[in-house]
Amino acid sequence: GRSALPTSVEEVGIEALKQKSKPWEGNLGGQQKETNEMRKLFAQLINAQKEDIAFCPSTAHAMSIAAENLKRLNILKENKVVVLLEHQFASSVCPFQAACDEVGGKVRVVKDTKGEGRWAEEIINAIDDEVVAVVLGNVHWRDGTYINLPLISSHLSSLSSPPLLLIDASQSVAAIPFDVEVVKPDFLCVSVHKWLLCPYGMSIMYLAKQHHQTWLPLDSHDRARKGAHEARWDEMGAMSLGGGERFPTEFEEGARRLDAGGHPNPILIPCLVHSISLILSVGVENIYKRMRHLVKEVEKGVKEEVGEWLEVRRGEGEG
Repeated sequence: GRSALPTSVEEVGIEALKQKSKPWEGNLGGQQKETNEMRKLFAQLINAQKEDIAFCPSTAHAMSIAAENLKRLNILKENKVVVLLEHQFASSVCPFQAACDEVGGKVRVVKDTKGEGRWAEEIINAIDDEVVAVVLGNVHWRDGTYINLPLISSHLSSLSSPPLLLIDASQSVAAIPFDVEVVKPDFLCVSVHKWLLCPYGMSIMYLAKQHHQTWLPLDSHDRARKGAHEARWDEMGAMSLGGGERFPTEFEEGARRLDAGGHPNPILIPCLVHSISLILSVGVENIYKRMRHLVKEVEKGVKEEVGEWLEVRRGEGEG
């Protein structure tokens, strides 16, 4: 999580913070126009649509949304299985441990039994008729080993009742090209403080269109309801719009129904708009190629300096 903050992102964040000291100017960050721009830019990064994008405070929160919906929709129930990786980061483990404990489900931990970083083979071998969800990253959190998600996704698509594919892509999105049309995840989340080059405090989510009408947020609030961004929502009082005794409950279209409550972070949203624009201007493919070159140079230098004791784990599909 210690990725450097670009100077230009820092400057945007400082200016956004200053706006909170003079709210009467009406320039507070995180307004609807700005959040919509952030959705559009992130969607462009992963080849999605802005209607597929939502955001919440953390990846643990995001994965808790996924786990709760598995329970609520009766997908995860007694004796059904969620597949996780050994040494996976806690944000992708704790929500599913808790969900399985609650309903009598089971966590199946996949191990790199051969010590070769060939995760796709191990994951595919772990999937049977009892598995209802597979929770993965694009690279392994502990050592950066590449995980061949297109291969795994292709296998899942061949099954008569494929489990859901849930991805924490915090370690790779914006550093490795990622295409939701290729990987076909049901749900994906990305912490913004890594390759998205922002301060801590947010996770951006992608929800596949087939789940837009059925998944629900973790918290109940008015922000994602139809009409919430209209002036009359506050001027007339939203409860009067719902008949005088209830807030309107119809959700906005798309994945934004999963947005967490509260005003969108007025500092992070402007930072994200700037940082993702910066990433797109450079190009993820260019970033990826440059990183591969630098890593190979480091590998070469270390071997020349200290010998062959260093193990390089690339995983399937990486040279």
